[in-house]
Amino acid sequence: MADLEKIPFCPTQASFGASFGDGSVSTALDGGASRYRAGPDNQSDTVNASWVLRAENYSMFMGFFRKMRRLGGGPFLIDLSLQSHEMIEYTAYFVPRTLHLVSRQGAVYTVSAQLEVLSRDDFDQEDLDYWGRLVTLLIIYGNLPAAKEILDLLAKLVNEDLPHD
Repeated sequence: MADLEKIPFCPTQASFGASFGDGSVSTALDGGASRYRAGPDNQSDTVNASWVLRAENYSMFMGFFRKMRRLGGGPFLIDLSLQSHEMIEYTAYFVPRTLHLVSRQGAVYTVSAQLEVLSRDDFDQEDLDYWGRLVTLLIIYGNLPAAKEILDLLAKLVNEDLPHD
């Protein structure tokens, strides 16, 4: 895929919400609990986001949106705090017909949209998921500092101490 455009604005934290594509499927059963199983990998997440923009930033945001629309809806890059506490770059699309001008107060515009955000391998693949591994070690070692220390020692062992060709 060619280099993607990056949206130059981050959604406001107070109006940010997500529905996660969790990768599981349930089947309702008569007379009892549902049956759950693993579903397809790499499911996308749905994010409801709002931006509070002033004057020219509103015009630039709308210009970005129109550019994505002319390209068939995207994709584009956006920094989100979605699967982790850290801001991480994701690939996203504007969901059609969800961009709304919520309010305008003087030169301050509030815009909302729904985004389809693609999953990232570093969260979906078990061997790349740092926080998933940390949870496993937390169960074994009993507390977060001990689990982090073990994970750091393992990383040092694999990346520094073992001979490399």
